Amino acid sequence: MSQNLPVPTISTVMPVRNADRYLGAAVGSILAQTFDDFELLAVDDGSTDNSLRLLQAFAAEDERIHVISLAPTGIVGTLNVALAMARGKFIARMDADDIAFPERFMRQIAYLAEHPGCVAVGSATLHVDPDGDPIHVERWPETHDAIDAQLMRGRGGLAHPAAMIRANALRHVGGYRIQYQWVEDMDLWMRLAEIGQLANLSEVLLAYRLHNQSICSTRGEEQYRLVGTLLNETYARRQLHQPVPRRPSYRKRTTTHLAVRHRWIRMATRAGYIKTAVKHTRQVVRQQPLSPSTWLSVGRVSLTKIGHMFSCVYTKPVELAPVSQVIPLARIDDHERRQRDAA
Repeated sequence: MSQNLPVPTISTVMPVRNADRYLGAAVGSILAQTFDDFELLAVDDGSTDNSLRLLQAFAAEDERIHVISLAPTGIVGTLNVALAMARGKFIARMDADDIAFPERFMRQIAYLAEHPGCVAVGSATLHVDPDGDPIHVERWPETHDAIDAQLMRGRGGLAHPAAMIRANALRHVGGYRIQYQWVEDMDLWMRLAEIGQLANLSEVLLAYRLHNQSICSTRGEEQYRLVGTLLNETYARRQLHQPVPRRPSYRKRTTTHLAVRHRWIRMATRAGYIKTAVKHTRQVVRQQPLSPSTWLSVGRVSLTKIGHMFSCVYTKPVELAPVSQVIPLARIDDHERRQRDAA
């Protein structure tokens, strides 16, 4: 990284691991931010696909992008490497398969400027499927007390890839801790809550991509165990009495491809994103036409469509522009085509 570059206000930290399918949209959404005083630190964590080559192509086009290539290290290691290199006053987290909406940085910077006691701010998130089609909007508690109360029950906090954090606060609490890999975000929020305020904006500022290879899908039981350990440590550190019963027992969620699609159908139907629900319903009908779950999904979507046609009180879902309208991806798409042609 050149020492002659001006110091940015924001350091965007983006770990990357085999994400070449989504990198164009993720990087493009950062380059399209209305607040453009930032650097993007993209840390490739030993990818075996085309991710590193794509990142290097992006960096050749924009001097704000800096690529760090590591042997497989894990999410905590990559985040701490990026944090050590970050020069900005604020750290904006970003994931390689998500999409930041253009006003994200501007809104979060403005909030932190108006609330000097706040050490981290997140936002509402739009959950989308692998194609970027909307499933539902996830709302997070907005005040510090509500966020901290939720954390102390072993839930939520802030959506990690939608968070902006004061760099000095993040370093003050010691960064990310390897013993809590897979729940490193919850661990961080609990420690930050002890030195300052946490907040979430009500606006949707990030599209969070769901797929059946996400950490929650593949490491749910390990996350549950780690959250229990983290709660014990946090209650002890704060010298608080831990309530009993503490948490419900772990319920393993089925993570097969079709089970995940049925969940998306239920969520999209409830949220009013009928086109998304219909798309996934057609796919499960083709793949498992005789399954009772398939016809339950068909019935659910059909009844909802009929209800919307005749309802006078139907509440439209959150309207957000399609990804293609939100971020200019032509330059990124050109990079991807050239890199794939070269491969």
